[in-house]
Amino acid sequence: MGSLVSRRTVVPVAVAIASALVLVLSLVAPSPQRAAAQDSVTIDIIDFAFSNGSMTIEAGTTVTWVNQGAVNHTATANDGSFDTDTIAPGGSASVTFDTPGTFSYFCEIHPNMTATITVVAAGGDSTTDGGTTNGTTQMPTTGAGDSSGGTGTTLFALAALGGLILVAGTVLRRRMI
Repeated sequence: MGSLVSRRTVVPVAVAIASALVLVLSLVAPSPQRAAAQDSVTIDIIDFAFSNGSMTIEAGTTVTWVNQGAVNHTATANDGSFDTDTIAPGGSASVTFDTPGTFSYFCEIHPNMTATITVVAAGGDSTTDGGTTNGTTQMPTTGAGDSSGGTGTTLFALAALGGLILVAGTVLRRRMI
């Protein structure tokens, strides 16, 4: 019967395999990528409606309401979390949304003017279908990109690990014989 593999042989080979495995996993594991947050979006107030008022945005986005009409308006959250105060004709007001959530709002002067802003975490999936809700158009936004490693890198890393395991197995087998 052949001699047993010595501890001197097994430990270095095991360390090499473990190191290679850590390297491969670091190359193959997805790295967190976030889509760039939108800097700002504009909602025009035309006549007695919020144009593009119901939309989905990423956290950190600044929304600017621009009064294109002939009378004063506001954009006031139903829950009181934001209020633009009165926006005169030709004027504007902005609010930055840092916290994810759904924020319904209205014009205090004309309560029949309503809309909703949905805030998603930056890099979250925030695509919309561009359809219509309550007479206002939803504004599409982009979601996160692919966060996996490249296919070439993944294949190379797996091939390298397979080769290392094959070499280590051959070395151990030869020492056993």
